[in-house]
Amino acid sequence: MVRLDPKRDQTIRLFRTGTGLAADRETLFWFNLLEIPPKPTKSVNGDDNKLQLAFRTRIKMFYRPAGLTIPFEQATQHLTFSMKGNQLVIKNASPYYITFRKIELRASKEGLVLANLSKTNNKMVAPLGEISLSVAAKGLINNTTQVFYSIINDQGGEVLVIQKLTQ
Repeated sequence: MVRLDPKRDQTIRLFRTGTGLAADRETLFWFNLLEIPPKPTKSVNGDDNKLQLAFRTRIKMFYRPAGLTIPFEQATQHLTFSMKGNQLVIKNASPYYITFRKIELRASKEGLVLANLSKTNNKMVAPLGEISLSVAAKGLINNTTQVFYSIINDQGGEVLVIQKLTQ
């Protein structure tokens, strides 16, 4: 916790201590910052109406060890999508965290959107991990269903991928 006086700034430096991080996959850290303004002072003219805002910022930080087996650009080739009941199961066999921006199940390339999972909260899958997302349109999904998704790359850009749903 750091207190800052007015017109001052603070630099935060992060160091790797070399203890216990996985060498075969990325490790995720969260940097949480809460900015709270000082208590307002009474104004001279009696106008005590003030608007004060507090900001909470969360920043994802990844430690990526040197020598991972595949480049990040090939990580989507290691994703599989399958249905288990009314759940879309996403398995990530890559050593990278994959953050989805958009996930849709469609009847075909230009077809009807059967399920839009873009508004789900849990849209990041850990390396060598899996997540399950609820799908409302289970009855419409079959072996021709395609998954349209986009991931966020290292530069913050969006990469669109189309993949078949595996059975």
